[in-house]
Amino acid sequence: MRIRIIPMPYGECLIIQWKDSQDADRTILLDSGTVSSYKRHLRQFLAELDGDIDLWVISHIHDDHIGGVLKYIDDMQGGILDVKCRQWL
Repeated sequence: MRIRIIPMPYGECLIIQWKDSQDADRTILLDSGTVSSYKRHLRQFLAELDGDIDLWVISHIHDDHIGGVLKYIDDMQGGILDVKCRQWL
């Protein structure tokens, strides 16, 4: 298991990754930082992600926790990213 904190000036984004019993990569994200933090840090991580996001947890709707999620949705709709989120919480 690997736990990473994406560096952001403020806001939160925690990533938990592991291999399941069938050796498939699994990824959970907690929050996403602001739009600008997402653009500087999280977007690149997602672009390099091998597979989809299994679960994205949003703790609450302050901009420093959900701003990046909103930009992620824009990126998906605009064709910038092709990394799907299977489940939201």
